[in-house]
Amino acid sequence: MVPSFFRRFVCHTILVAVAAFTSSAMDVVDLTSGKPALESGKKGENIVSSFKPIQQDLSAFESVEITLKNHGKTDVLVVGEVGNASNKGSQDRCQGRLELAAGETGILKVRLMWRPTAPNYKKEFEPFFMFFKGMNVRDNTLDPTKVSFVRISYDAVSDADKVEIQKVVAKGEREGKQPNFFPFVDEYGQYMHIDWPGKVYNDADLKAQAAASTGDDYIDGSPSDWNEYGGWEKGPQLKATGFFYAKIHEGKWWLVDPKGRLFWSYGPTGVGFHASGPITDKEKWFADLPAKDGEFGEFYGTNSKARFKYYHKRDNYETFSYVHTNLKRMYGENWRVDANQGIHKKLRSWGINTCAAWSDNKVYEMKKTPYITMIHFSGPWITHEHFFRMPDPFDEGFRLAVRKSLESKPLTANDPWNIGYCVNNELGWGAESFGLNSALATLGKAWGKPKAKQVFVADLEAKYKDIQKLNRKWGSNYKSWEDMLEKRQMPNKKRAMVDLQAFAEKLAHEYFRIIREEVKRFAPNNMYLGCRFHGHRANDLIAVAMEYVDVVSYNIYQNPPNRGYQYKELFDKKPFMVTEFGVGTNPEQSPWRGDNRSPNPADRSNDLTKYLKEILKNPQFVGAHFFQFLDQPLTGRNDGEALLRGFVDVVGKPNFRLIEVNRDIVFPMYKDRFDYELPKEPSAGVYNLDDVEEETGTELIGVHGFREEGPFITKKYGWAKDADSQAYSWGNSTEFWFDKSKKVKGEGSYRFIVKKGWSRWILQMNDKKTLDFSPYQKLKFSLRSTRTKKWKDFSVIMEDTEKNYTVIRLADLGFKPDGKFHEISIDINALKKSGVNISKLNIILQFSWGGGVRNGDYFHMDNLHLVK
Repeated sequence: MVPSFFRRFVCHTILVAVAAFTSSAMDVVDLTSGKPALESGKKGENIVSSFKPIQQDLSAFESVEITLKNHGKTDVLVVGEVGNASNKGSQDRCQGRLELAAGETGILKVRLMWRPTAPNYKKEFEPFFMFFKGMNVRDNTLDPTKVSFVRISYDAVSDADKVEIQKVVAKGEREGKQPNFFPFVDEYGQYMHIDWPGKVYNDADLKAQAAASTGDDYIDGSPSDWNEYGGWEKGPQLKATGFFYAKIHEGKWWLVDPKGRLFWSYGPTGVGFHASGPITDKEKWFADLPAKDGEFGEFYGTNSKARFKYYHKRDNYETFSYVHTNLKRMYGENWRVDANQGIHKKLRSWGINTCAAWSDNKVYEMKKTPYITMIHFSGPWITHEHFFRMPDPFDEGFRLAVRKSLESKPLTANDPWNIGYCVNNELGWGAESFGLNSALATLGKAWGKPKAKQVFVADLEAKYKDIQKLNRKWGSNYKSWEDMLEKRQMPNKKRAMVDLQAFAEKLAHEYFRIIREEVKRFAPNNMYLGCRFHGHRANDLIAVAMEYVDVVSYNIYQNPPNRGYQYKELFDKKPFMVTEFGVGTNPEQSPWRGDNRSPNPADRSNDLTKYLKEILKNPQFVGAHFFQFLDQPLTGRNDGEALLRGFVDVVGKPNFRLIEVNRDIVFPMYKDRFDYELPKEPSAGVYNLDDVEEETGTELIGVHGFREEGPFITKKYGWAKDADSQAYSWGNSTEFWFDKSKKVKGEGSYRFIVKKGWSRWILQMNDKKTLDFSPYQKLKFSLRSTRTKKWKDFSVIMEDTEKNYTVIRLADLGFKPDGKFHEISIDINALKKSGVNISKLNIILQFSWGGGVRNGDYFHMDNLHLVK
């Protein structure tokens, strides 16, 4: 069943589109000899009527019009489809939608979009675009010479719904035959070759957008329990400081708004209307670029040296903004002011309480929606190379650059609406301890003698005194300390690790300390929100950041965001905020594709739902910011991103699918998050060797079903539906395979290769299944390794369904990394005494390292069994 908000929104967009599809005087062709009906059905059922049209070659016509009457007492949303026999999902079919009020008669129009010829993606587009792997011109198009079906459907809102199909005709004269792909961008910056509800075909359509500037024509209402800041007015009253701050309340981290109410920050980045894209060497892509000396000539510009892709090293290339052009068409000369009128009311009605990073200052300075201030600076850098990108905090110019950038935003200082400052974005810390890439960049990526390199070399000289002593330790061949300063050379990371970590830690402290001092000097009442980490970052680096930031900002695109970003051992220190996440590009308005060449448009709203539900439950996070407010240009921004995943498209039309998710999940988010009962925290028991009993049993019973023979307690291992056990590595930190060359018995053993410092391999029961170890005396297995670093911390964890667990150091049970198999025996009685419910075991084995393991360390496991 379609929610009323969805129907009202779609109704408006359909009517706008229909107004543009005016038929010519060409003859009308009746496509059916009868009057098929959409009979009544049960509430929630999808009612479908499908037939083969009398005439299958509709290439002379512009559209199919379906006259419908709603005989029911409720509004319904009717979908019409016209397509080919090869139709699958969105491919080889065109679609239209119409809202029909109770008792209303209306015309549903399906425009016949002739599939264009498909260019070679690799040749024509790959040099320009990031992320995409191909294109699909079959989605939302058809071959109109071979129409094989007309399909009309709706979701029944009540048991008494009935829609009569009164007439189905082909109308309107088509111009030309199958179109060439180029040009594919129309005068409004839209994809030319497909149609969708709300697509703009003339300036009158844009004027209709402008008339709905408050959003009221689309969506009614806003959260009733929010105060003016978007905080929870009906929630508990905490200390009001007049500014935002972070606090743990009843076991969950929250922001607290200036009035002392709980606040969870949600909104898109880049709120406002600023977007342009390169046109140099793309001229054939565009059907109608405006004259440079005409009304829209002001929207041409130039740029240089993009981060990636085609324009990476181009000194000058031309750009154009369709967004600004459309706004001027909509509002006239005063568009810069008029476009923002009503934007805050619209945001609130969508379920948004934050203008996230990179939002337009003209929007947030209205002081109607809290905002994040984004700070960049052009100060001294160690290197700009992407994966090692790092400023130089040891250079005195670093502090001045941060200060100057902050002072360029004077109205944000001590503004109650300013949540805080993010300084920098996605720096190249790297995944290793203390953000080891900063040290590697200092030695191997920096040109000249940046201050960071001088500090690093001075520290090394103070430690080693003699350069030859360092050479012996590092396996290097520097002639002198000055030679080390001069050379641009990556060290042997394995041999230099201790020194690299020490400098990386020192740099991290210097970086976060100086920025905190400058933020608090400039705006002592606003929060410092960190540097917008992304990718895996080591706990020790996060811990350093937490010494200085008020909130750790983190760009997390993993969906669901439930592994690798929890850092539970740091819970009490500082909270996290997701400062970027997103969904896929809009397949209804773009031909660009990734691995899935014909995605379901509903996948985007499903992904947004999954992400928000997960992050709202996480007690460590105080907000999540969607990337982004506005679609990127269809033809790509400077660095090749061309993602149509905003809340608003190039003509200012809101994306109803995403906004519907906002309203469904975010409107009730405060009560849902507050009432959510956190899962029981695991209770750690102590496995006492004094409780180990002497072994008397002899019967061996296998406990896993990989390849070994025997009467297995687990019936089937794997991810299939009928499997009762499964194995995985935490954060994909471990790979394993069956190794026939090493074994204790049977066919072979299982070799585990570690990829990250914090690594775990887990064998557990599926769903709510459990194992009962109470009839047994011992759990045994054999381990072998020659390369397990920090092997004395190598442990095995066993856990029951109530999350009671025991961590047992394998060294205490006789393990040594000497290349021999060592039999490990875990006493069931001692396990029971540690507090684990041995009759309801869920995690059978979890091999764990505490960090610092080298990439490539490994171990073998074999002969896992129980002794009765």
